[in-house]
Amino acid sequence: MGVTGKALYQVCKEREADVWYTDKEYQGLDKFIPEQEVIESNQNFDLILKSPGVPWKDQLAFFRNSETLVLGELEVISLLSDVPIIAITGSNGKTTVCTMLKMAFDLLGRKVFLGGNIGNAYSNILNDEYEFSVIEASSFQLELLSSFKPRVGVILNITPHHLERYKDIEEYKKAKFEIFKNMKESDDLIICPQLFKEVHANCRVHERSKSNLDFTSMKVLGEHNKKNFIVVHDILDCLGLDTSVMSKLIESFYGVEHRIEFLGSIGKTKYFNDSKSTSLEATLTAIKSFTDKSKIQLLLGGKLRSDDVSEFKEILEYISKEQIFLYGESKNLLKEVFNISGYSEMGDIFNENKFKEGDIVLFSPGFPSYDQFQNFEKRGMRFKELFSEKLKNYKA
Repeated sequence: MGVTGKALYQVCKEREADVWYTDKEYQGLDKFIPEQEVIESNQNFDLILKSPGVPWKDQLAFFRNSETLVLGELEVISLLSDVPIIAITGSNGKTTVCTMLKMAFDLLGRKVFLGGNIGNAYSNILNDEYEFSVIEASSFQLELLSSFKPRVGVILNITPHHLERYKDIEEYKKAKFEIFKNMKESDDLIICPQLFKEVHANCRVHERSKSNLDFTSMKVLGEHNKKNFIVVHDILDCLGLDTSVMSKLIESFYGVEHRIEFLGSIGKTKYFNDSKSTSLEATLTAIKSFTDKSKIQLLLGGKLRSDDVSEFKEILEYISKEQIFLYGESKNLLKEVFNISGYSEMGDIFNENKFKEGDIVLFSPGFPSYDQFQNFEKRGMRFKELFSEKLKNYKA
């Protein structure tokens, strides 16, 4: 009963369905079934609506085996809304591309709904009228599709991710590829070059273009953001919309909160918040965004996904171990990889006052937040608080 669950609950109640809900704890609503009692409740359910964060537990397996329909928000709401869908998935960059695209539509004067995994329930599209819907789609959401069909689908990239939930990258990739299973000849799918040859779909399939955009006025960092802008250009092109808006978009887009977000300088030391980084690939992308990597002071750590963190040694190809500060649950295993000490939490790193004039303090943790924080947003806000405290004391 998070953002998605509560929104779906309301949609079902408004349509006079008889709705039961389950969660770890009572949420103050009628007809609550404790999570561990769902099977024993003997309710004859017609439909199970699963929130994306809920893994395939015994309860869900039981209902699927008894031929009860198990669906998710993307499927159900797409049946209730006829607004053309632009669905964007990938291991990294989804939120940035969705936000860029929303801004492009705004610049074009087109009314667009932005939702899905980005934090605004897709269900909310039913509250107003829109010309297009931009949906950030996670693998967890894509697992539960039956007829969901984007007008334009995008797969930005696929790297090892969520392997605590999938047995291997092939199973994870299979979930991502569900995005195009219902797309038709009149639909368009945009694929990153690395995956282009692997995709066999019934729609028009395009490799991300090499569009000659002018990035002179670009405000955000990194080659990855140039690729993101090109994807937005390609989406507009597929829809037959005016791509000349890209110059204004490139000039006016300042980035997304918690994605290599520049917080400011304390003296000549710059601070960047990349709390959205929950994988090695995301952290490497952040590191590569800076020209002078010798100035980077990297804060790394969080919730372990597995006991093997040896892949993080790749970071040493770009910065030295003296530039790395470890914290959180993962620090004990990472200490062995980098042969350095660690800290309990990021506040301890700040208290040590290790940063020098001219440094680039980069908080790009590379792991999920759940060891110490509810989500990456709250983790990022903690980093911002530490920056603000340090700035206040510096001025004083």
